[in-house]
Amino acid sequence: MSLEEEAADLPVLSDTEAALACVLGECPRGALLADGTVPCALWHSVYAVIHLPTNVDVELERLCHANAIRVLKLPAHGDERLVLRAEDYERALRSSQQEGANAFADALPRCTGTTCERQELLAAMHAASGAAIGRCEAWLESLQAAGWLVPARQSVAAGPSEAPASDSTDLWLWGMPHAGRLLYTLSRCRSAVLALLS
Repeated sequence: MSLEEEAADLPVLSDTEAALACVLGECPRGALLADGTVPCALWHSVYAVIHLPTNVDVELERLCHANAIRVLKLPAHGDERLVLRAEDYERALRSSQQEGANAFADALPRCTGTTCERQELLAAMHAASGAAIGRCEAWLESLQAAGWLVPARQSVAAGPSEAPASDSTDLWLWGMPHAGRLLYTLSRCRSAVLALLS
């Protein structure tokens, strides 16, 4: 096979995909999740490579909905988000040996985005595993306790069309064990660097 034929078979990455691959490829040991096996990066770190934040935001959202990346946005950390490859998230989840982890991992391609409603996740887990809804609910509770799911805080808005959803709607954020501690540490490092530069 010629070099041209080999090159034709390679996927063409967008600028943001290439920047994210570089950032994740240079992930320091201290910023690895899941016992040092999953590289992650702050969403904002991609801005350092691609200086068009709006384009980066749009492309990362597209990658999230295409199940290429997982975004961990923890309520206690404001707008800071961790980005990691979806396959790394799934692999870490399956290797966690957490009860219900395989059914949860099988449901992930049906639940893209940065959040997921509880009923949507239950239906996806039920469809993926064939387990009863009650069993899936028990798995969700176990996964939440282990840090794989984080309840989203719903903000109070001003207008009637902006009111928070009813209490019957449970909204989840994706999580990982120890992700909050890592996100806090990375955010403090980023703030310290910005303070030195100003």
